[in-house]
Amino acid sequence: MADTPEIPEEFKSPLKTVADDIAAGTAVFPKAPAVPLRHPAEITYKSRISILSAWRYPGVLADAPEWIDRSWTSWGEYDLQRKLEAGPALRVPTSSLASPQVEKLARIGDYVVRQNVAVAYDWEETGIDVWTKEEFERLFVPVDDAPLKDPDGNDPDDSQEPEEPFDADAA
Repeated sequence: MADTPEIPEEFKSPLKTVADDIAAGTAVFPKAPAVPLRHPAEITYKSRISILSAWRYPGVLADAPEWIDRSWTSWGEYDLQRKLEAGPALRVPTSSLASPQVEKLARIGDYVVRQNVAVAYDWEETGIDVWTKEEFERLFVPVDDAPLKDPDGNDPDDSQEPEEPFDADAA
């Protein structure tokens, strides 16, 4: 096996590496700033994402809200990961700090949303994004005056059997 060639002096760094300092026992590590520790029960959290409006893409734009650009129409090829056949789609331009100027493909059943994203404590970003049906319905619930339904889709207030008045003497 050949010997490792010597590195010419002009290419050697005049600075010592951290590994050299650690080996010599002279490494100095910066201390973290002093932050008062709080009990986890005292910390309040909020969601980073607020949905301003959402529209579920049915494959046509006839009933799309006005903020959906009609020029976004596209065609989606077979999606191997989601096992979706080729079909109509929307190529939605999204823009955020995390993904500037990215186009996301909305397929039939996906949600196209206008959303606020809390980037930092006092900084929010408003934009358009695409969520798959499964992700959107897992993370968000509708907030409206509609009554809640049980798992079978029945309104819990509409019981099938009429309630009999309570008779204190019979009890």
